[in-house]
Amino acid sequence: MKRRSFFEHQAIKYRSIYIPARFEIINPPADICFLTVADFRFFRGVEGFLLSLLEVYPGLAVDVFILHDGTLSRFLRNRLLSLYSKCIFLEPKPGWLGALASDSLNRKRIGYLGYLNTFALSLSGYRRVIVLDSDILVLGSLHLLWASGDAFRLAPDCGTRSWSPVSTVTGRPVLNSGVISVPGWALSEAEQRRIADLIVHSSIPACPLLDRFADQKVWNQYLSSCEVDILPVNQNCNVKYWDGFLGGLTLGLSVLHFAGPKPWLTWPWLDPASASAFSSARLDQPWFARASQFWNQHYCRLLAAWRLSIFRSYLDADDDLPRSGEALIVQSLEFILDSDEGFESVHLLVPDLEAFGGALAESVAWPAEWLAQAHALGVLHVWFPFELSSFFDHCTIPSVFRLHWLLIEAPFSPELDPSVGPAVVSDDYLCFEPWSSDPVRSMAIAVQHRLRAVGCRPLLRGLELSYTDSIGMC
Repeated sequence: MKRRSFFEHQAIKYRSIYIPARFEIINPPADICFLTVADFRFFRGVEGFLLSLLEVYPGLAVDVFILHDGTLSRFLRNRLLSLYSKCIFLEPKPGWLGALASDSLNRKRIGYLGYLNTFALSLSGYRRVIVLDSDILVLGSLHLLWASGDAFRLAPDCGTRSWSPVSTVTGRPVLNSGVISVPGWALSEAEQRRIADLIVHSSIPACPLLDRFADQKVWNQYLSSCEVDILPVNQNCNVKYWDGFLGGLTLGLSVLHFAGPKPWLTWPWLDPASASAFSSARLDQPWFARASQFWNQHYCRLLAAWRLSIFRSYLDADDDLPRSGEALIVQSLEFILDSDEGFESVHLLVPDLEAFGGALAESVAWPAEWLAQAHALGVLHVWFPFELSSFFDHCTIPSVFRLHWLLIEAPFSPELDPSVGPAVVSDDYLCFEPWSSDPVRSMAIAVQHRLRAVGCRPLLRGLELSYTDSIGMC
């Protein structure tokens, strides 16, 4: 007789329910909030989640809490705030941190970050807190998550199977902790202490089903004594379920959950060496290739539209360019010392944030050399890739600086290829400008283009460009 697997031996299986229906999109009410968790590795995941949420709910006006471990720098936090101003960043210091077990691969993998979603129970004052993992895309209505009632709401854990096994400990199907609707009555210190105690004792065996998980085990144990409404799987659809049972169709999906390897920890967002350092999972599986392609296409579409929309506002406000005269373009201020040339403006190209201490710096300290030269010149024009703009949000810009931005940004900017002639960009500059492996070269070409368009005569110092490095206008 064929030996049955553990899952086949279960007396009860919970068959997943998939309801392919789209609901009327009504903005979330003011008495609920969203919560997600991230570190610097999950930044693009959070950005994708927010972009997708705002596409479904363009009138969104509720709080979105982002809990992190301190690795979301000022630069990253400001970028998310520029996307949605009601983001609230918290860096909890849980009392159970020192007692957290690390006896399983899953617990070692997620560390304490994975348990931070339990701090949802500390957000008193809301009718509901909607916990959403940062590896999801919102594709449709979420209104079932905040409908009236006092029960928790979660979907069953389905992926490679179309059903969820039932735990002998909880008497329920294993519930996926990627989407949790927490009712207001549970937002209390008492409930926070109860789930914290479960975290501290999470290494104690419960059942073979739950012991495979970390935070999901804790949530299932916690919910075993609570009323739970089990949602249809389209409210939290695992990509393996989407790939294996839905044929890659998204009709009727509200949430697509990218459990497992993360698309943004692979090319083109990370080089292969960095990606392997972040993930030990196999990345060559067919389902992951299809999931990554879907996430990348969805994220890139939303990201490009958003970046272009906010760049337009920067362009509209950029009226500080000189309108005539010779404009000196440099990559270092040493090229203007002791110069007897009759240039009328100086333009400094800054391709990264190294002069400010790098992207992890928590404050903007303007380089003393810049300030000295700017005061000597009267005005110093400083050019950055627009991708760095959020670093300077909410800071004071000295009056002697004029900041300008170039929309040179991977993966949207086309690559410069002198062998096929000059690149062509839009004459209103509302486009992703060409780039090269030498970012300063890319910037120099783009700045020349901008300055010529307003009537200046660009001069280069310390920059060597070939005659083919020119840009035509549409």
